[in-house]
Amino acid sequence: MEKEGIPLDYCEARNYLTDTLKFGSRLGLDRMNQLMELLGNPGEKLRYLHVAGTNGKGSVTMMTANSLAAGGYRVGIYTSPYVERFTERIRVVDGRQGLLLFSEDETHGEISEEDFASYFTRIRSCIDRMLESGMEHPTEFELITALAFLHFEKTVCDIVVLETGLGGSLDSTNWIRSPEKCIITAIGYDHMDRLGDTIEEITSKKAGIIKSGAEVVMYDPNDYTSPSEARAILSVVMERCAGVKVKGFTLVGSGRIRMQSYSVEGQTFLYHNSENDNSETEFHTSLLGVYQPMNCAVAIESCRGMVPMEAMQTGIRLTKWPARMERIREENPVAFLDGGHNLQGAIALRDTLHRLEAGQRIVFLCGVMKDKEYKKMLDILLSSDQYQVEGVFCTRPDNARALPASLLAKSVSEILDNLPQSSYNRFATVIFDDNVSLMTDKALEEAMAGNAVFVAFGSLYMAGEIRRKVRHDWNQ
Repeated sequence: MEKEGIPLDYCEARNYLTDTLKFGSRLGLDRMNQLMELLGNPGEKLRYLHVAGTNGKGSVTMMTANSLAAGGYRVGIYTSPYVERFTERIRVVDGRQGLLLFSEDETHGEISEEDFASYFTRIRSCIDRMLESGMEHPTEFELITALAFLHFEKTVCDIVVLETGLGGSLDSTNWIRSPEKCIITAIGYDHMDRLGDTIEEITSKKAGIIKSGAEVVMYDPNDYTSPSEARAILSVVMERCAGVKVKGFTLVGSGRIRMQSYSVEGQTFLYHNSENDNSETEFHTSLLGVYQPMNCAVAIESCRGMVPMEAMQTGIRLTKWPARMERIREENPVAFLDGGHNLQGAIALRDTLHRLEAGQRIVFLCGVMKDKEYKKMLDILLSSDQYQVEGVFCTRPDNARALPASLLAKSVSEILDNLPQSSYNRFATVIFDDNVSLMTDKALEEAMAGNAVFVAFGSLYMAGEIRRKVRHDWNQ
């Protein structure tokens, strides 16, 4: 057993983590395996549901976890990145009562700063031993993941819903040996510098979480991509399932969903229970993205056989997911925050605005990572004729990979200039500044003056600052 050394406080632990960012994001399980062995392999005997994908994995993780909690489980939840509080990434929701408390207080169940510091003191001593033996220093994500396993073991979770960070096969969460269920959400082009240039390569990395004896639940790619890419994705996943001999495979498609209503308050749909049963169950989610009913369906199938349908109805109804097409201000101006940061996310945001705010004036606030397909994202959102873009306020998220606001504004202006002469959006105002807080204020003022809707998008790395400012400073 490792010696813990001098105890760290929370600030010291966080500073240590911040310093590890210099090691970058390095895929591979060697460091994680060594670290977990030194820690005594915490959490190795817990039950797991493992979630991978490009889009929707956070929503599916939360809906699944909340449904299990509604059914009486003490559920550990691991998500990334965080929006406002670092501790929100690691959470335990204890049964139905815990879920009700969580629905009223978004901080409920989060790991405490005291526990975080205590676990990290243990981890730091293991890092010293790793370095002494010639091992590489673990990455930030590896350290946080190891800390989560320590917490889930200490809190004696009945089950853990674990969201991957990047990819799957070489992601540090893939340290787990025998997940009960492996869940694959929508797959698309993202992090191609590390996951591969083709949809087959990317899918192969995501499907790496699939292990022998697990049940696999998958979002049908025919519902979100071209027929050729859907065939490629399914081929890779099915080959992996056959190779490791999974226990079962469920492909979840939109044909089982019948929409009933959609408004700013949420969406209601009927879900066809099974092929051998013509009955339907009504579900309601407050999440506004047009894709969320399908994420609900994936969560429903992930929980099948574990909790009754009523628990799934409750869990999905009570699920909130910050910065995912979230209404953060109700009027004057209405304000939405969406962390969509890739091409699929931009398409989903555009389609949601078409349904939710058709014909309205829109003021966009955006900031992006320079390694994203941001020009394509901007083109999708700015070329729509279903709403009128009054202004685009460009800023820079607090991240080393962020694109300077001036370069983002240049791309926006080029796209606007190339719109048809008849396009209203062509004449949108373009303003830029690297200061996120300043641009948030200016965009809100513009929206208020023009009776427009405020929409922030492009990166979760700026979502927390925008969310705090709008919900607290502007709602007082």
